[in-house]
Amino acid sequence: MGARLIANRYVGEREIMFKPPFNAPPLPATDKATGKVYSGERLGEGSRRSRDPRSKAFFLFSLLLATNAFAAESDAARLFHEQVAPILVKNCVECHNDVTTKGGLNMETLETTLKGGDEGPSIIPGKASESPLYLMIVPESPGDKAEMPKKKPALSSAETDLIKRWIDMGAAWPQEIVLKEKPKGDVTHWSFLPLKPTKHTSMDAFITEKLKEKGLAMNPPADARTFIRRASFDLIGLPPTPEEVTAFEKEFIQDQASSIKHLVDRLLASPRYGERWARHWLDVVRFAESHGFEMNRVRPN
Repeated sequence: MGARLIANRYVGEREIMFKPPFNAPPLPATDKATGKVYSGERLGEGSRRSRDPRSKAFFLFSLLLATNAFAAESDAARLFHEQVAPILVKNCVECHNDVTTKGGLNMETLETTLKGGDEGPSIIPGKASESPLYLMIVPESPGDKAEMPKKKPALSSAETDLIKRWIDMGAAWPQEIVLKEKPKGDVTHWSFLPLKPTKHTSMDAFITEKLKEKGLAMNPPADARTFIRRASFDLIGLPPTPEEVTAFEKEFIQDQASSIKHLVDRLLASPRYGERWARHWLDVVRFAESHGFEMNRVRPN
């Protein structure tokens, strides 16, 4: 039973199970205590009769075959994981997944790949020359472009040789490996990278540095009346009232930094601030109170 469990492994589609021929007679055994030869009896485990050398030889032979089969499967599975799978992810899965199944083919797992698409199974384990997957990635004649992949450069001869060898070895594909397309987003974009140390701690310092390189300088600070008008138009889209201007000018003379902080906090807390800037974000999310076009029905909130 031990050899059978060890050998009950899969290589591609083929189940490897080692056991004696169906009609083979049981091996005879000799009871050392009585000298009798027993044949055709089921020998109990632990019995002297179960210790016949030929039984041990058969067990070791089965174990050896099982070990070789397991090693062959491991080599094929390693070949798939380390070399074949990256090729399929790069060139095939984009058009053949559980969402985009061109030709009815999903190549995310061995099960779906063997099931195939509109033209049947794409892989015939052990027979690369008869597998559509291999036939489509090699050109029919020298100088021609292979049928697949359509929108990408043709696979190199080294890549097609790897896939051919993998299929001929039985197309071992561990069940836990599911091929997924890499994210579309470019994770190397600067906005996704951690901040790098800089010599400046404020935006104004960067601007001042570039102005000096060009022989320019900052404009002088705005007076109180100009500042409150700029801040009001920027944040709430409305001009300040004359009373607000007067009050800010008095506060500005007494404490410039404090007056600016209070002004900005008041404008940010105003409902007018939300009304001004929300419309830009609503445009981004394509908000509308009606469907538009020919049937301009109102959209309920």
